Amino acid sequence: MILAQFYRVRQRHIASVRGERASIRYKWLPLLMLVGACTKIGSGGPCAAHPPQSTPYTLPAGAYLGLANRQTGEEKESLLLMAAGRAIYEGQWQTGLRILTDLHTQSPLLITEKKILLAKIAVIRGRDSEAVGALSTAQNVRLLPLFYQVQYHGILADAYQSTGRLAESVGERMVLGEMLPSAAERVHNNRVIW
Repeated sequence: MILAQFYRVRQRHIASVRGERASIRYKWLPLLMLVGACTKIGSGGPCAAHPPQSTPYTLPAGAYLGLANRQTGEEKESLLLMAAGRAIYEGQWQTGLRILTDLHTQSPLLITEKKILLAKIAVIRGRDSEAVGALSTAQNVRLLPLFYQVQYHGILADAYQSTGRLAESVGERMVLGEMLPSAAERVHNNRVIW
C-alpha cells in the first residue's frame, strides 16, 4: 500500500517536472521497489520455504545406515544420502555432515543431492555464501526428484536473500513457486516475495 502510494506520487512528480517522456524512463521503478521491499521476516533471519509436507526420508537415520552397511556401490551411497538427509531434517546436522563428509560418490545425481544437503547445513550454520557456492556448482538439478529441486531453489533463494542479492532471490522464488506441490506452500512463497 505504501509502496503503491510512493510510486503514484513519484510518477506525478516526474511527469510534472520533466514531462510525459520522463515517466517512460522510470518504468523500472516498480521492479526496483518490489526488490527493495523484500525483507527478512521474523527475528531468525529470512523465512525459509516450508519443506514439502512429505519428505523422501521415511525411515530413521539409523535404519538407513543399517541398510547401507548391507549394500554396495550406488545403492549404498543413496542410502547414506538418505541417512544424512533424515539426520539434517531431524535437526542433527552434525551427524548429517559426518555422513556426507565420508561419502565419496561418482554418480552425478548423487553428487548434486549431496551438494544440496551440504548447502542446507551451511544455511543452518549461517554460512549463506558457502551455500550459494555449493549450489552454484550443482548440475542436473532438473533430473532430481521434485523434493530435491524444491530444496535447491528454496535454499538458494534464502541464501541469496541473506547475502543481499535480492534480485536473484526473487528469481529463485519465482521458479520455486511453480514447483511447490501445495497451495499453502505457494501462498507462503508468494508472501516471502512480496
